[in-house]
Parts: sequence; C-alpha cells; structure tokens
Amino acid sequence: MKKISILLLTFMILAFVFGCAPKEKEKINISCAVSMQDAMDEIITAFTDEDTNADVTAKYASSGDIIKQIEQGDPKDVLISAGRKGMDTLKKKGCIDEESISEVAGNRLVLIVGKRREMVNFEELPKDIRYTAIGDPESVAAGRYAKEVFTNLGNWDDMKERMVYGKDVKQVLKYVEDGSARAGVVYKTDAMVSDKVKISDVAPGDSYEKILYFSAIVKGSEEKKEAQAFTKFLHSSKARSIFEKYGFDL
Repeated sequence: MKKISILLLTFMILAFVFGCAPKEKEKINISCAVSMQDAMDEIITAFTDEDTNADVTAKYASSGDIIKQIEQGDPKDVLISAGRKGMDTLKKKGCIDEESISEVAGNRLVLIVGKRREMVNFEELPKDIRYTAIGDPESVAAGRYAKEVFTNLGNWDDMKERMVYGKDVKQVLKYVEDGSARAGVVYKTDAMVSDKVKISDVAPGDSYEKILYFSAIVKGSEEKKEAQAFTKFLHSSKARSIFEKYGFDL
C-alpha cells in the first residue's frame, strides 16, 4: 500500500511539473529586404508582445539575395522583398505559397547628399560629381529602380561610368555618410533614419516602376500557422502605424 501511495504521489508530481512547464515557442525564420530593417525590428517586437508563443528571427539582405537564397532552399518561413519580379520568379519555381502573396507597403526613391553638401537633382547631376552611389542593379531592387530613373531621364549612359555600386541600400547610405560618394540613390525610408544625410531630390514618380514590398510564406515552412499569423499581423493597425512612422507608403 505504501509503495502504491509513493508511485501515485510521484505520478502526480510529474504531471504537475510537465503540465506547468512553459510551452516551447514556435520559431519563425524571416528573410526581409534590408531597407525594411528598422521598421521590421519594431514590428517583430510588437508581434511577439501579442503572440507570446512566437519566437521570430529575422535575416536582412538585398531583395535579390533573398530571392536567390529561397531558390536554393534556404529554410525560411516568411519572406518580404521589394518588387514583384522576385516574387513572380519564386512563384513560377514553386518556392512559395502563391495564395499567401500580399502587398505590404510602398516606398519612394530619393537622391541624398551629405548634410553639408550642396543640393543636386536627378536630372542635372553636375559633371564634377565623380561618384554617385546606387545599389548594384543586378541584385539590389533599389539599384534597379535607380538605373530605371536615370535611363528614363536620359542620363544613364553619362552617369554609369561615375557610379559606385553597393551590395544593398544600407551600404549606399554609408558611402554618402562617410563621404566615399558625393551623392547616392536610396529609398526615402533609408534617408529618414540617418542624421548624416539630407534628401536632395525625389525621383519623378513616372520615371520608375512603383516601389512595393510583398510578403509570402515559403513552401515547406514547418511553422505555417505562426507564419500566417505573422503575415496577417503585417496588415494590423499596429504594424501599419510602425510602417508609417518609418516613412513607408500605405
């Protein structure tokens, strides 16, 4: 009888311990365009404050690099990239859940210079400006947009020999901040978070394709339910207010 009581007590203790043990968090891995990093970090914090069962890890890179990584089977749950082209590529290759593709926010392209530099504009960049920084058009969405602007304004051929290419918009911003480049083309949101540069000109709206960011759930995601919850949260009033705070168009 004594042995039975001890076994029963042991069982009750174990049941209590395991019943009260904290539930293991659902881990979500996100690949996001680096131009959204500041806003996304805050959005992730807001999401995990509401969904305490979620553990979100974000990796930031140029949209081109993100697309390549997903194509190569990088085990992610959600991706957020600039431009529809990359999403269409992944959709055709069956790498993402087509029904999950959603427009998240918009942005604008601006020309920046250092705080103490003279203002310049897209149409008439002075010949004495030796270096203008843009993202590499082959892999950086912002660089592709910049090339499109200069091409449509008729000065790409003149400008391309005086360009310096960055691996992403953050590097372009840094080139202008430290004086390595006289001017640079970045997203409006990047210019807004730096106190070392100023917006010198805004690219004409009809000179480039509208800049939009899209989110999607990666096929094969092991945390699809939480991934869906996160992409839904991107459209919540809380997330929208954060996007707006950082200068994104809604």
